[in-house]
Amino acid sequence: MTEFNPHTAELELKYEISKELFENPDKVYDVLGKSFEKAFYLIGQDNFYKFPSGKAVRIRHDQSGRTGKRYQTITVKERIGTDSLAHRKEVDLTCPPEENAIELFKMLGAEHHYSINKQYYVWKQPVMQFNIGVLIATYRVCDDKGENARYFLEVEVEKEGDFTFDQRMGALRIWGEVLEERLSLDKPVNVSLYELYAPKTQLQKLVAAVNEGAVKAEVARVWKEVEEELYSTERIAANEAEAVRLLLELQKNTVTISEDNFDGKPKC
Repeated sequence: MTEFNPHTAELELKYEISKELFENPDKVYDVLGKSFEKAFYLIGQDNFYKFPSGKAVRIRHDQSGRTGKRYQTITVKERIGTDSLAHRKEVDLTCPPEENAIELFKMLGAEHHYSINKQYYVWKQPVMQFNIGVLIATYRVCDDKGENARYFLEVEVEKEGDFTFDQRMGALRIWGEVLEERLSLDKPVNVSLYELYAPKTQLQKLVAAVNEGAVKAEVARVWKEVEEELYSTERIAANEAEAVRLLLELQKNTVTISEDNFDGKPKC
């Protein structure tokens, strides 16, 4: 039985889409039908702060493209499993003045990690007695320099309403299938925006570089040996240094890692 708290469960599917589809919101609305409210347009920025434990918190700033109204939210997310983003744990809090939130994070040991910028269209199907509320969003995301733009569509089941986990997941799957068929979408991605845009650690850079060679099986084996400790204890720096040492040994005679990809000096 899946542990389910409707107040903290994020049930969503994320698809990578074309720039053309993002720039044509009417095409999405035509597929959704009249039960959805017409799109509202938002621009915003996500600022991520990372704690020594490796956990991250997001401060999101949104501004309505129509009214200019501003919104701020603090969010923490956590994967339930590794195979899918369809069910994650999510806690949202109304943001106090940003300087207070940032000061709190710093007092708890967090540092600013990175920021991304977003533009998005959102369509909402309201919650009704026998109807599970659904949000559909298409968005453009890029780094804080305005580069590395990518485009996504998300389907998310609303937290409101007296519905079971199976009912909500059923609605999510149905909408996923409808949109995949009518908008010719590929299958959902299994990478969050945080994972996609976060600056890579020395270990991740080394793994990526080694993976370009012919030793993927060995890389996977070494990675598995260090992954649990690397991300589940406070000894992250020491564990990463050890992982880098093992991987450097591994790739010595198989691939050359350029200075552009890895400087050979673990951060520890």
